[in-house]
Amino acid sequence: MSITFTMQGNNYTFDEPEYGYTSSVALAIHRAPVLPRGYAPWDDGSSFDVRTCNVTFIMNATDANSLLGVWKDADKGRGVTGSLVLPSASGFYPFGPDYGDAGTFGVRMIDLEPGPPLEEPWLYFRNTIRFVMTSHPAYGLPTQQAEGDLTIGAVSGLRYPPEFTSPEIRYAVATVLTRNGTPYTVDRLPSSDVYETTLNMVLRQNKAAALLNHLVATVRANNVTITDGGNGYLFGRSAGQGAALTCQWVNEVVNVRHRRFDEFEMPLTFYLTTVVS
Repeated sequence: MSITFTMQGNNYTFDEPEYGYTSSVALAIHRAPVLPRGYAPWDDGSSFDVRTCNVTFIMNATDANSLLGVWKDADKGRGVTGSLVLPSASGFYPFGPDYGDAGTFGVRMIDLEPGPPLEEPWLYFRNTIRFVMTSHPAYGLPTQQAEGDLTIGAVSGLRYPPEFTSPEIRYAVATVLTRNGTPYTVDRLPSSDVYETTLNMVLRQNKAAALLNHLVATVRANNVTITDGGNGYLFGRSAGQGAALTCQWVNEVVNVRHRRFDEFEMPLTFYLTTVVS
């Protein structure tokens, strides 16, 4: 199975890329911290989101030279929009699991990092390309299959992060000691304490596609409810567990790494709007 990259009527064919490539979604959402806590978001709209792909191909000497020729020719590869054509069920999801692995994507090659010759396989080269997407084919989300008991917004049956969560709690209290050790404390009260957490989600394609699509297309700057199956303590012990937790999704860029066959990883960060003790 091969991938066709077309520029100015010239076709360049590559084998499937190495796993570990990253698809990035830069959201047109900006969040400013506000007092006493939380964020004030504004959203320029999904039409201003930007999707890129950082991907490595292993190529023989002929194909590597052909690719370099594209990049070195101002009339072919520099500042020129082309297309990335994927066969049906290619297994390569260049711009996220929610945009599929087949059809024609409009792309521009915006960076190329040529690699040295490899010892194994002999006389092959590892070349890393960064593409930005300019258009994408229609894609219907696959049927979801439950993997666990975590729910984020409208997507249930999600697997709990295998590396557990990474809560960050910042209490709104600070004490300063004078030269003789007398403490002076400023306390903005627990209502100003901050609870955030990062869920390093690892999901199969059907769930990764459903979750990313839901966050990007529906949640965006709105609040989202997260429920774990019990004893998850997503925001630490003092923030409660099991209950439906109202949160803000605070990622401005989502990086999705295709780790191996049918396994996608994406760190998601959430801010707890209401503390549940």
